[in-house]
Amino acid sequence: MTHQPRSTTPPVTRMPDACRSKACDRMRTALAAKTATIPPATGTTSTALLAGLRHGPAHPVDTGPHSIGMSDGPPAWVAVAERALNLREPDRKALRDARLVSQFRAFALSTQAEFSAGLIADHPDMDGTGAGGATGAEADGMTIAFDGTSPAIPLATTLTAPQITAMITTQDDPWAIDRDTGTCRPPYDLDLTELLPLARLCAACGDQAGIDALLSDGCATVIICADDAEMTALSDMLYTGLRATPYAVGSPHATPQRRVHVVSVPAESGSVQTGMLDRARDKLKVAGPLVILATRTTALPPVLNHLPVLRLAALETEVILFALRELQSATGVISTGAVRAALPPADALATLPRDVLTLAFRARGPLRTAACLADLRAQQTATGTDDGAKAGPDTGAGGNTAAGPLLDDLPGLGAARDPLRQIVGDLRAYAGGTLPWADVTGGLILAGPPGTGKTTLAAAIACSAGVPLVATTCSDWHLKGRFSEMLAAMAAAFEEARARAPAVLFIDEIDTLGSRAGRSDHNASYDRHVINAILAQIDGTRGRDGVLIIGATNYPDMLDPALVRPGRLGKTIRILPPQERELAAVFRYHLGPDLPQIDLGPVARAAAGASMAEVMGMVQAARATARKADRVMTAADLTTAVRERHPPVSDALRLRIAIHEAGHVVAAHVTGSAQPRSVTLTGTEGRTALRALPHASDARAVTASLIRSLAGRAAEEEILGTTSGGAGGGPGSDLAQATHEAITEVLSLGRDDRLIWYSATDDPAVLFARHKGLRDTVGRRLQAAYARARSLVGANRTAVEAIAAHLVVDGHLDRETLRDLLVFCERHEPDTSG
Repeated sequence: MTHQPRSTTPPVTRMPDACRSKACDRMRTALAAKTATIPPATGTTSTALLAGLRHGPAHPVDTGPHSIGMSDGPPAWVAVAERALNLREPDRKALRDARLVSQFRAFALSTQAEFSAGLIADHPDMDGTGAGGATGAEADGMTIAFDGTSPAIPLATTLTAPQITAMITTQDDPWAIDRDTGTCRPPYDLDLTELLPLARLCAACGDQAGIDALLSDGCATVIICADDAEMTALSDMLYTGLRATPYAVGSPHATPQRRVHVVSVPAESGSVQTGMLDRARDKLKVAGPLVILATRTTALPPVLNHLPVLRLAALETEVILFALRELQSATGVISTGAVRAALPPADALATLPRDVLTLAFRARGPLRTAACLADLRAQQTATGTDDGAKAGPDTGAGGNTAAGPLLDDLPGLGAARDPLRQIVGDLRAYAGGTLPWADVTGGLILAGPPGTGKTTLAAAIACSAGVPLVATTCSDWHLKGRFSEMLAAMAAAFEEARARAPAVLFIDEIDTLGSRAGRSDHNASYDRHVINAILAQIDGTRGRDGVLIIGATNYPDMLDPALVRPGRLGKTIRILPPQERELAAVFRYHLGPDLPQIDLGPVARAAAGASMAEVMGMVQAARATARKADRVMTAADLTTAVRERHPPVSDALRLRIAIHEAGHVVAAHVTGSAQPRSVTLTGTEGRTALRALPHASDARAVTASLIRSLAGRAAEEEILGTTSGGAGGGPGSDLAQATHEAITEVLSLGRDDRLIWYSATDDPAVLFARHKGLRDTVGRRLQAAYARARSLVGANRTAVEAIAAHLVVDGHLDRETLRDLLVFCERHEPDTSG
């Protein structure tokens, strides 16, 4: 094997046979001693050695001059991309070959410490001072030519391992720096915007066989690009450089391959786009390979929709490493392990906008570029929007990828995290072509109180899946004024999401669409038309494959039942304020690098019950206090902000809330009407999560539900002697809920003397006025249920007090803890039978 870069130097001058044989023997011994992973000195040895130098050491600790520390090697597609660059840029190939041979020469000579000075003096060509400035060595029939045309030797070859480690610590990569020039700038110019599309195409195809299949005769493929610039870069590479040979695979050399036909369809609609689409249709008649480059928003003719679609690979770690070797290394080598450790995670890289990449690659050297990417990614995450701030789509490196935090970046999601991860994983699999849309959750509702971060969460879902986000609100639709304009705004949002699929369509305040259930007022007709319109968009004949629809609401009970049935937005995920034990992580997320040493546990306990938005507001208030005083933020600033925005809860109030929630838990367990899932104290509120068990809505089941609703009030009165506002007061109180249940039983379930159905959805005052005797009937049912609730609490007081005591201390009890407490109390309940 001979490496002969383009050069005007005279032929290589060789050593005498005896000296050459002795030199090769000693080089073979030195190589075997220095790198156990390299086989004996054969042609394969040189290939492996050059490959190791080409892609650099795997770990910074293995980068001393006496150890190559080679990695396992890059993916197969890297060789395809490098070959394409060599064919496209002949000067690059000449310079690169010269550099590699120089690197091998430097390494080989460094292994000959045992050679005598006299031997080198007798043969000056060994150190490059002979004729032509070149050195030759031959062994086992192999000839290696060392050309000094462009000597780019890594600085690391002259350093000790501690020196290399010290340089890496200061973000200087000694493997990327030329020993002689002291720079990491490569000896040729390449454009990042041309390099990345090539790398991502090669990564999507996998290896040369994949490229050959793409460019085989008779094959027609649509490749989705981000924009026209990406099309131009890919078009040039597809015409030249990507085929392995000029001949068809498996055919005799007398049969050359047919020319590749590439049709680039511009993103902007108009006569040019129409003409290129017509040209693409005409090229289907040609037997040669056809590649159609289009954007996500391009509406292809029906005949072209039948062609296979290839999406470029995501901006993964290996793609960035490839770009760093080409653009940030004068030697073609980088400290792979150190750079890989400095880069953001692969899923975070996939979401970076193109402008961010361009900015980061302005840094000097691969390690600084990797650190800059990580810093910019962290800044992008820290400035993610919350409810009220719409995170619109951005043009990421992967093409129109949403910008914002990743799902795993967001703390405080509790039980919602796992189902959301599943949805993200399925959407990514669909986008990658490995999962059919029929197996993907196509729609869901994010339900929760204001300030819980539902908008940010939708952006994180799109960002984590690597797809665009189309964000809109029902309020914006209604602001259009006339009904036809509102419907047009709704249709435009759906149309944009379809055009950019796979994508996430986020509809905020979806409850403002209204509901058709039980409405009889003058707005019922309008709401009916609006609901019918959005159902038509969801179920439209054009389909919505690839569009994940996410609706957000603070009031899930106000949604039309048809909207949330399976096949539409059939999955509801509740987004609740973070639990007390999660608040420390939420504070750390919003604090970022500020107050790194502070123990956030006491702060989290003082802010128990705060939402994500409230925590962000507390951190912002603390920063404002520090800015006003012209100093850095202190722990006292944060503590003061928490105290002002979230006054501490007294022990007496905390105990009352705990007893109230414990009453609900015990009643659900004893009546068998629901399974307790968890109970949480959040500041001045308590939350009990119950899983209602299926029932026939008979009289016994309805009574059990009434007892469960009133058991919190009963527990307060039985144990503390008084009741609180949560037990009865506002429209969301337990008493209000029980009243609605009793009204429904009487009017809608036919449980009074008259066997007739009435709607029970209006305000109770209206229903009482409309139906004579209803107030007295409902009152008697509630009194009877409350008496049974008090009796139940009295008989199970030990369980109520035990759960309340644990809840006061821990702030949260999960299903397993509740189950253990209930079983323990059942076994140790005192006998009150008399």
